[in-house]
Amino acid sequence: MSHPGVLAAFGAAILFGAGTPLAKLLLESVNPWLLAGLLYLGSGVGLTLYRLLRRAPPARVPTGELLWFAGAVIAGGIVGPVLLMLGAVMPPWSSVAAAMLVGFFAYGVSLALFVVGLRHLGTARTAAYFSIAPFIGAMLAVILGEPVTVPLLVAGALMALGVWWHLTENHEHKHVHDVLEHAHTHVHDEHHQHAHEFPIEPGIKYSHSHMHQPMTHNHAHFPDVHHRHDH
Repeated sequence: MSHPGVLAAFGAAILFGAGTPLAKLLLESVNPWLLAGLLYLGSGVGLTLYRLLRRAPPARVPTGELLWFAGAVIAGGIVGPVLLMLGAVMPPWSSVAAAMLVGFFAYGVSLALFVVGLRHLGTARTAAYFSIAPFIGAMLAVILGEPVTVPLLVAGALMALGVWWHLTENHEHKHVHDVLEHAHTHVHDEHHQHAHEFPIEPGIKYSHSHMHQPMTHNHAHFPDVHHRHDH
């Protein structure tokens, strides 16, 4: 349970699942279309401020994806909000702030944690953990006054069983690491034993392009970026 990928995937599911019932409370004072815009605005503003405070390096978009990224910015970041403001009345500022706060956690932080989970666990396992998000939302809705139903209890039991199977699995066998060169944030562990031109303190995370030499060993692992072998 202490695996960073598992914690990130569960965190993403909890935040995303809680977003729906919390947003539902805001529908009493915020137009649905405007609320959708405020949720994503809060996500973008919150994560931008976080990166500025952490002095994170600028994100770089691959050249082949610039056109798609530009289209998303123009449609979702410019045209959409403008049309939204023309067709909706601004709610009280307290509702605006609440919507942006929900968006920051339920969409911004949740998405960031989901990506972290993908890096550590792979697509299938991250999706399995993230699939509990609707149940988290249902639980919060019950706390807020929604009725408890038999289908909800059955679905919750099946989800709990599936998650338990994932958490108790032990995928361990002898496997081979081929030569691999890539760049990502890492520490010097059993998979990162490369040398540097300058001293690196133990336990410090950093990112740079590095080469993995061939290695054969046996340990428990997930299908992450370093374990893509066949079975």
